[in-house]
Amino acid sequence: ECLGITSADNQSKIHGRIEQLLSDNQAYAQRLWTSTQTVHGREFCSFINQALRDDIEDHLQDLVPVVRAINTLCVGRDQASKGLWPSDGICFRGGALPDKHLSFFTVGKKYRVPGFLATSFKEKVSMEFAHRSTPAHLVEKQPMVLWQIKVVQDCVQVNYVSHSNVSKEEEFLFAPFSTFSVEAVELSPDPKLQPHRIHLVAAQDNRAEPEDLPLAPWY
Repeated sequence: ECLGITSADNQSKIHGRIEQLLSDNQAYAQRLWTSTQTVHGREFCSFINQALRDDIEDHLQDLVPVVRAINTLCVGRDQASKGLWPSDGICFRGGALPDKHLSFFTVGKKYRVPGFLATSFKEKVSMEFAHRSTPAHLVEKQPMVLWQIKVVQDCVQVNYVSHSNVSKEEEFLFAPFSTFSVEAVELSPDPKLQPHRIHLVAAQDNRAEPEDLPLAPWY
């Protein structure tokens, strides 16, 4: 089920999906990344990003093939994703933003994100993520944020996730350690009801950016 195959699928669909996964490592990795199955309340993608963030060699060794396959999507342009780009060059990401990390995002700040960064073509989808971003074990709702990201057409480290288990999200995925600049910050008077809005600009090519940029403490 974590690969997008459920008991409700018919035999031909299941056979086609399995053939795709066996013949295409990138498709297999994308199915894993977008799996909605959870372990202790967390999706697989969150474990990948935690491993990248923690940077512990023993934890990364077995994960490297999957990370490399997903990263190949981000920096490539296969036929399935060719031409799929957000309207007006804007994509969105919604989530929680604890108050203690808000001060990091100041206008003019350039930083890297120490993990894959999932965004959506659709602002509505990202707003839904923001409003359900408080973990179930927390009684009090966390402050919310909506990141609005400008992406130039020739940005080389982002791509559309064409083999997603949740196609309605229209996921646009940035490679780990992608660089962003803060263009504007709109603070909400009550971010537990209406999210802050932080405007970012994605770098055109991570390789052209300094390697010692600060890492985002939250994303």
